[in-house]
Amino acid sequence: MNLLVTGGSGFIGSHVLELLIQKEEVTKLVNLDCLTYAGSEENTATVKDNPKYAFEEVNLRNRAEVVRVVHSHDITHVLHIAAESHVDRSIDRPNDFVTTNVNGTFHLLEACKDVWDPNGNNRFIHISTDEVYGSLGPEGTFTEDSSYAPNSPYSATKAAADMLVCSYVQTYGFPAIITNCSNNFGPRQFPEKLIPVTIQCLMERHEIPVFGSGNQIRDWIDVRDHAEVLWQVLLRGKVGEHYNIGARQEATNLEIIHRLCDAYDELNPDAGGNSRELIKHVDDRPGHDQRYAIDPTKIETELGWKGTRTLDEGIRETVRWFADNREWIERAHFRIAGQETDWESCYLSGDTQWDKGMPSPGLIDWLQAHPELQRGTVVVPGCGFGHDARAWAETGFKVVGHDIAPSAIRGGNERIKGSPLNIRFQLGDFLKDEPDQQFDWVFEHTFFCAINPQRRDEYVQAMLRWLKPGGQFLGVHYFIPDKAGPPYGTDRDEIIKRFSPYFDLVEDWVPRSFPNRTNLERIFWWRRKPD
Repeated sequence: MNLLVTGGSGFIGSHVLELLIQKEEVTKLVNLDCLTYAGSEENTATVKDNPKYAFEEVNLRNRAEVVRVVHSHDITHVLHIAAESHVDRSIDRPNDFVTTNVNGTFHLLEACKDVWDPNGNNRFIHISTDEVYGSLGPEGTFTEDSSYAPNSPYSATKAAADMLVCSYVQTYGFPAIITNCSNNFGPRQFPEKLIPVTIQCLMERHEIPVFGSGNQIRDWIDVRDHAEVLWQVLLRGKVGEHYNIGARQEATNLEIIHRLCDAYDELNPDAGGNSRELIKHVDDRPGHDQRYAIDPTKIETELGWKGTRTLDEGIRETVRWFADNREWIERAHFRIAGQETDWESCYLSGDTQWDKGMPSPGLIDWLQAHPELQRGTVVVPGCGFGHDARAWAETGFKVVGHDIAPSAIRGGNERIKGSPLNIRFQLGDFLKDEPDQQFDWVFEHTFFCAINPQRRDEYVQAMLRWLKPGGQFLGVHYFIPDKAGPPYGTDRDEIIKRFSPYFDLVEDWVPRSFPNRTNLERIFWWRRKPD
């Protein structure tokens, strides 16, 4: 089979790819993913060099490109996983959920319907959620016959996509199957969901937010079990059927957090213990469903599948994975911060021309407001696509863009070919590398130290290595605690406290107002104190 997996660079999709690349039945494995904040090429590192694997950086909203992928790879089977899936984000940005979850599914259905033989052996597996059923009372479970009653824009768009798939089965005889799965957890889950957010709070000894009472009940399944059952559905599921997927592991959110605290304390005895004391109850979110519970009897009976990984076993493995992959978490947060603004989302969508990529509007304001600056050398860690580095170079500075991501460095160097600007891009880890020179300025557009307080001392020492004596540091900080999770939102006094032993604050500057900004932004200008 030539199998298309949508969303393969995300959490569930990357585990599916790891499993299916090993299957003899799979001749070609195509990953269609547009690499939003929740998807990353590093999630597919274990499969990317396999000759069966192909990656297509395509957005499901782009119908023509979806058609091209299905045609050019002669796709015979589909696992449609890609979706906008975070409930909180669906409340703030419902349009993204409609255009991806509904319109994107429509584009994929049409592309396959146009080329598949109605009498062929094709299969289209649409992966959905138990949230389409709404909220349960204290008793009972969701079955495949339960009525749909979605309560958030996320679950409503998934329900709409489910209905669209059903209509294609009934109207066109389309060979589709729908699965509705309970809450997934495991390695590489994006740090905006309950379990990774809690683990990150534990690692940083930060308060753990609990919505309301924390007594909301969810049914949990290890993501690797989910991947295995999807393969069984693809092979043996009946066209036109719905299958509920769950592992019969109900727990309240507070119970999950308690288990995470206890596992973390056991695995990290030097962290201080008593992690349950970090728990803090906060206001509940709108439309918060109280209980989900899946009855997986149908899939257990018809396909002979049952989950094999226990909740406690999976929690311990997940805690250990996140603790061992702190830099993965940091890069995930940089991705989410980079897409909080309209200009960055536009840039990341595929338009990579120098004249279309925009630097931080706050940086532009600051440079224009300080024409008296003596030009010198600047290093820009975490330079990404290079638009901030370019802004410095255009005002006469000699600039090095520095990033841990090879794709950013390749892209940056490609875009400056033939440019008269004094700028180059260098691969490396700002926190760990020994610089080959010291700089007059360091510019940090996401104010790393404020984002990751646990690594404050490491960051300060890195700054002292990279800056000349008397060198200067410009930090742009975004105050977005409600958007990006607990590591963000450090206040002004805390920032000054962290840097003042090593740097003198020259200016605390608030940029003028500018359009299309979603964050409150301010700039801190520091000068390194004499040694």
